[in-house]
Amino acid sequence: TTEIYTLSLHDALPIYVTPPAFTQVSSVTITTTNSTGTTYSYAIPQVNDNIGVTIGPTCAPSSGSLLPVGITTITCTAADAAGNQGSISFTVTVVNTAATNPLNHFKPRGKKVDK
Repeated sequence: TTEIYTLSLHDALPIYVTPPAFTQVSSVTITTTNSTGTTYSYAIPQVNDNIGVTIGPTCAPSSGSLLPVGITTITCTAADAAGNQGSISFTVTVVNTAATNPLNHFKPRGKKVDK
């Protein structure tokens, strides 16, 4: 005997492809007088997902880390129950206000050009 089964699409499990969404984070500039950098603490960005966040958010470097003078990119990630991953990045610029700027001492050499 032959049996026929009908499967309706509404009986299938939903497929979730939307990754977790982070709230926007602004980049910042901070100052220090320490040549090795400074520690910086920040709030972990909020994240939402249509089926729920199961992993994270985690950020690297972590809040409270020592950031060197210059620009550091901080990336935060999270994943949902379907394995979709979302991320957001922002930069922290550390400026050493005690450093001397070599450009301030630059004097061009050569002939003077009269106009």
